[in-house]
Amino acid sequence: MSATSENGNGAGGEVGGPLLRLDHVDITFYARKGFFGRTPIRAVSDLSLDIHRNETVAVVGESGSGKTTLGKASLRVVKPARGSLWFDGQDITALGEDEIKPFRRRAQAVFQDPYSSINSFMNVAQIVEEPLVIHEAGSKSQREEHVRGALESVRLTPVDAFVNKFP
Repeated sequence: MSATSENGNGAGGEVGGPLLRLDHVDITFYARKGFFGRTPIRAVSDLSLDIHRNETVAVVGESGSGKTTLGKASLRVVKPARGSLWFDGQDITALGEDEIKPFRRRAQAVFQDPYSSINSFMNVAQIVEEPLVIHEAGSKSQREEHVRGALESVRLTPVDAFVNKFP
């Protein structure tokens, strides 16, 4: 997961506070039991975590221990059954789809499996431009300039040698 801060406020608004705060979060899924029944499966239980700006956090554990669920909850892809999620001083726990868009522009997951994360039918320029298109950021020429700048910043130069390549 990666996130950027714009205003320097932490959870609750204090300066220097955490960029991301998970406060007593429970995540529960339901499995089918019989024809009409459901049984709860608790994937995350009473988890509290603060992640500060410029801090790297590793979450390790066995397969099925809740690492991916924790990541999805941090991005508010999965809503917690209990607890709260704060990002840069704002409670994002119960935001609606329209209200959460500004958060989604600033935080995203970087998945470890490139084969399921990257569309092999899109070239490098299209892949890098896609989030800009989704969030309606700038004109086509402005997006192209951002894409070229991004490729230069990670030293994929000369840019013209990479923009039309496929993964």
